Amino acid sequence: MGVEACTGAFYWQRQFEWLDHTVKVIAPQYVKPFVKHQKNDQNDAEAICTALMLPNMKFVPAKSEEQQDIQALHRVRRRLVNHRAALVRQMRGLLLERGIPIALSIGRARRAIPGILEDQTNGLTAMSREIIGELFDFLAQVDARITAFDRRIDAVFKSNQDCRRIMRISGVGPMTATAVVAAVGDGREGKNARIIWAMLNRNEGFRAHAWGRGKNCKTTIEAYRPANSGV
Repeated sequence: MGVEACTGAFYWQRQFEWLDHTVKVIAPQYVKPFVKHQKNDQNDAEAICTALMLPNMKFVPAKSEEQQDIQALHRVRRRLVNHRAALVRQMRGLLLERGIPIALSIGRARRAIPGILEDQTNGLTAMSREIIGELFDFLAQVDARITAFDRRIDAVFKSNQDCRRIMRISGVGPMTATAVVAAVGDGREGKNARIIWAMLNRNEGFRAHAWGRGKNCKTTIEAYRPANSGV
């Protein structure tokens, strides 16, 4: 059976597999080229069937309920982190409009804004001081929620054997390890996932190499035999 990756796809994949069906999830970009005429349920189903029959089709790795829980932790945390950055940018913009510059970094904003709010000689009106103060209090609440999600992710990392195995990659911590487990699972689907788990099963270690900056940054993973592996 073929299912296009969308909301609820992994739930239905588990339901159909419970009924002893073999289910493959296909990414939407691999289904779209086979859609004929306008988009509707019938044409989508035909496109999925066509894509499913291709011998070299790439499928989306299956996700268990545990993986989806971990992925939810990361997605909500990312939303909070983005919201925190937006709060700092907004406070910085409001202060710049009053001729008060602060640094771009979140840490420096945390240190600078309380002093700015306490300074009665910087020209801030009572209303602007109150507004920025409320935004700063909201920032503290978001910080607390992000810290709580960090603790949850760390607890998942400590309780998951696969996460601890991925930690053998140099430079990988709990955040990355749990994200990898949520994304690739047991490595049944996806070339890179199968390579990583095959190396781990052979008791090999990893060294990660990265070069470039920003969106152009690229990473390769090199396998090596640890000195104490006994292999």
